[in-house]
Amino acid sequence: MEKIRRSILMGGGKTLLLGFALLVIALAATGCEQPDKGPVAVDSITINELETIDIVFEEGTVKEIRLTVDVQLGDATDETVKWASNKPDIASVSDNGIVAINGAGDVIITAQAVGKSASASFKFGEGYFFYEAENIYYTWNEEGLLAWNAYVTTNGDYSNPERLKTNVVLLDNITLPAPKEGQTSNWTPVGYYNYSSHVAYYYAGTFDGGGHTISNLKINLPNTHDLGLFGGVAETAVVKDLTLSDVEISGAYYIGGITGNNLGTIENCSIVSGSVSGGYDVGGIVGYNGETISAYNTGEVSGTDYVGGIAGYNEGTILDCKTMEKVSGKYAVGGIAGQNDWTITACYNTGEVSGINSVGGIAGSNKGEISGCTNSANVIATAQQERACAGGINGYNYGNISTSCNEGSIKADGIKFACSGGIAGYNYSGNITDTCNNGSVYAECKDGDTTSGVEIFPGSYAGGIVGFNEYGTIKDSNNDAEVSATSTDLPVLQGDIAGWW
Repeated sequence: MEKIRRSILMGGGKTLLLGFALLVIALAATGCEQPDKGPVAVDSITINELETIDIVFEEGTVKEIRLTVDVQLGDATDETVKWASNKPDIASVSDNGIVAINGAGDVIITAQAVGKSASASFKFGEGYFFYEAENIYYTWNEEGLLAWNAYVTTNGDYSNPERLKTNVVLLDNITLPAPKEGQTSNWTPVGYYNYSSHVAYYYAGTFDGGGHTISNLKINLPNTHDLGLFGGVAETAVVKDLTLSDVEISGAYYIGGITGNNLGTIENCSIVSGSVSGGYDVGGIVGYNGETISAYNTGEVSGTDYVGGIAGYNEGTILDCKTMEKVSGKYAVGGIAGQNDWTITACYNTGEVSGINSVGGIAGSNKGEISGCTNSANVIATAQQERACAGGINGYNYGNISTSCNEGSIKADGIKFACSGGIAGYNYSGNITDTCNNGSVYAECKDGDTTSGVEIFPGSYAGGIVGFNEYGTIKDSNNDAEVSATSTDLPVLQGDIAGWW
């Protein structure tokens, strides 16, 4: 199948005081012995990458940052390293490489050996430090995280999109302050889509949560698209090992807890409490997914169309994900994804799913692949003026479903037409293989005026695997639960495997 992306574009040593943070930078040199030829120039000296050194974080602050250097001696016998700071009033350096931080600002630390030198640039501030050589921003409190938010978004106008490539590492759990008086949000989503120029300015770095939690994220902009911690995540971006707690996000289209749009990788992320709501393409983790997600969600999700516990609309890979809270909407509503056009694998839903039509425990509507998934929650499709279809795995299936099982109760209640199935409510030219249903299936249909046009096959259809099967295949699947369909005025068909076969 063709994949179409909707979005278009990215120690030890001395204890020091920095604001409320304590910081020690210990620097050491290593080398190898050479014949004694006098203190002639070394071949090279290099300050090692920051990610190879230890950052000691204790009691809510950085205690130590231990930098190292490599000295290649060449013809030199003197491997002594001397240290210097260009701004000793901000950071002074002792002879043995201990850097004392006396304030906030930009500092260049230089290591010198005979004839060679190397330098590293740092920016120190309240709750963060920035290592320019590797474009890494380390932060550990709300001041530091909000400073990065203002820096990378250029206070919301994105006049410097290169900053969207900044890498971030969280060193502690962070609770954001409540929105300021008169405001409904305490965060500017990182990355956005310009609907006038049709250019995406998406986050393109690596955001490493380090297993920590950001709490109290509030974004309430009902008429705004592309909302979440990130507005958009580019192909090169990775967001990993991050938890959001007490989330409250509401917007229009492309709304998610982690990001509104994902073209990159979301790995080991979670929403543990709160709510995400909007119109179209609303998901607990991402609104629209075009690449890879591995995550779980225990926050409520609500919207209108394409609403999912993990992703609203999926054209990528959703792997090993779990939803454990209510998901509600109108059309194409699913415990994992509202609309699936690519793959959903090894996912589990335990949260009730409800809507009007195309409602499924895993996916509301499926044109892709669903495999190895389980639903154990109730799935309910209720319509007042139109048809209603519900399925334990999928509401409307046009694709492939395999090795999946439903344990929840499935119910469809519609006007003129209702279909309810343990695996799929309606299966049109789709393939269902090696599936099982252990949850009760019920369909009820009433006669009356509808907004969905003339029904060719009006009636109430319930099946242990499929409610209404049209040109589709069902193989190696079994049902072990009660199946029933009712209607006072219209045909009723029910079956252990399919209502209409």
